[in-house]
Amino acid sequence: MRRVRQRAEAYGRKAAYRSGARTQARLAWEHGRRVFLMRSVMTHAWAREYAGRPHTTVIDGPQDVLRHLGSLVPTTGELTWT
Repeated sequence: MRRVRQRAEAYGRKAAYRSGARTQARLAWEHGRRVFLMRSVMTHAWAREYAGRPHTTVIDGPQDVLRHLGSLVPTTGELTWT
């Protein structure tokens, strides 16, 4: 979860046309990964374009990522260790 929080925070800090946030979002989307964009980057055209794509969520902060991912995590007892 620490990594998710750090990435979510990074989206808010880097928003330029050639930013790491844009590149990271593009690569994640190309690999079928879920993309979280901070609302603060929605001022950029690339971010608004990505926001309309499947599996992309606009968030206000890291707590939104955790809340959103919480619905994807199995409840206790559903995990199997082999």
